[in-house]
Amino acid sequence: MQGIEILLLLASLTMLVRVWRRYIRDRSTIRQSLWWTALWLLGGFVVLVPESVNRAADFLGVGRGADVVLYAAVVLLFVLNFKLFSKLVKIENDIIRIVREFALRDKNDERPKTE
Repeated sequence: MQGIEILLLLASLTMLVRVWRRYIRDRSTIRQSLWWTALWLLGGFVVLVPESVNRAADFLGVGRGADVVLYAAVVLLFVLNFKLFSKLVKIENDIIRIVREFALRDKNDERPKTE
């Protein structure tokens, strides 16, 4: 095993530990944790069995295994970026709704009372 393989396996193992620490501290759901676990295990598998990526490349009609990894990484980054953007828009809309509610409540509280 070469140095880069050891480094990549250690990085994958470190990320697995971090994923489950987040879950234990109630900062992620079981679904998220399992998804990230599968991703990091897949990364570790690819490091240990690199010819598997070449077989996948042949099956998909791509020239090299490294190209498959790069294409998959780009698609994954786009998916994650879309999910992140969607969550950001939802949070922004929630903040707008909450601020409006507070503004209307404050406006109603400041009206002079007539007797």
